[in-house]
Amino acid sequence: MAFDWHGLLTGRWNKKKFSALYLPVIFLLLCCWAIARAFYPLDKGYCIDVYRISRQGNISMNPVGGWFFIISTGIAGLCFIFYFIFAYRRLLGSYTFLSRLFLLCGCVGGIGFSLVGVCPEGSGHAMQMMHDFGAEMAYGGLGSAMGLSFLILSLKLRKKESWPSWGQFFILFLIVFYFAIIIPFMSNFPVLQWAIFSAVLLWQLGLFLILPESAENRGKT
Repeated sequence: MAFDWHGLLTGRWNKKKFSALYLPVIFLLLCCWAIARAFYPLDKGYCIDVYRISRQGNISMNPVGGWFFIISTGIAGLCFIFYFIFAYRRLLGSYTFLSRLFLLCGCVGGIGFSLVGVCPEGSGHAMQMMHDFGAEMAYGGLGSAMGLSFLILSLKLRKKESWPSWGQFFILFLIVFYFAIIIPFMSNFPVLQWAIFSAVLLWQLGLFLILPESAENRGKT
């Protein structure tokens, strides 16, 4: 049976089918990051309140575990793009402009996340610049997508559409609010990078759970 690339690239896979791709990738990412930390040399040690997330992928400091970080982060970033296409197709509804902006920001964030992996820190000046640029894309793109999803859900709730419920909306609001209040302090406290990454993943998973099973019937939009 041929792989349905068209359905994946247009966001028309059903929820069960997409979860079989998305959830294992997220699980693989978390496992590989744990392995990267486990392989970090004991004489130096990896401490989340001292080192940024990307230090796991620094090959000069973590020659074995760094590859687990690099490969898994690169793959997860690409999967994020498919995720935002999937979500866009279901958020579309009557909010075409906002949904397209959500998709754009999400894809920018996914590409940036992937760059953080494939251009690891400590690999020379040019690679470091790409790494830093990818990090800015990831934080800016994913953060903007979170805010836009909150705005779209607010409009849907105001119009009393079939979803989300007030409970679903409130939970996602708490995650977005948590992200918004801690990101200004991220550069001063490396541990907050982990808090922000956790917020992004929780938001993605939370939004995924409440998204409807089928995509909006909007032709080739």
